[in-house]
Amino acid sequence: MRFQQGTGDDRKVYEVELAPQSAYVLAGAARERWRHSIPRCPTCVTRSPSGNSAIPDADALAYSAAMVLSRGWALFLTGVGVWTWVIWPRFAVAIWNDPRSWSSGTVGEFPATGFLWIHALLIAASLLIGTTVGVLGVRAWRVARRRAVDPVS
Repeated sequence: MRFQQGTGDDRKVYEVELAPQSAYVLAGAARERWRHSIPRCPTCVTRSPSGNSAIPDADALAYSAAMVLSRGWALFLTGVGVWTWVIWPRFAVAIWNDPRSWSSGTVGEFPATGFLWIHALLIAASLLIGTTVGVLGVRAWRVARRRAVDPVS
């Protein structure tokens, strides 16, 4: 990371090497009085968002596919995805069979009430989020397993 202050002969420049996959908080003078930037790295390799090909390109924005979750977190996320598909369909059946879901009070006789529609929206959103979390968990598990078999770093 490069810090710069001043211009011309009064210009001061400091560079600090940042650890990979790290986060820093800039506060005080470092944030307010110094201009800070991360210079382009001519030896860096950027990856396309699909992760299919590595392209040496100093002007491209870096895409990092290097974040890897532990097996425990991967298993947790996968479990959340499975749990979502165990719980929400059962809840959907319970809402469908609830007389408050139907204007006539008889199950399955349309028109449906707002009670059914709002719960249907809630269930659909929860299944979508749960599926996404579960897929991320499976992908993280596969990457963690692959890294354990063939450690690169």
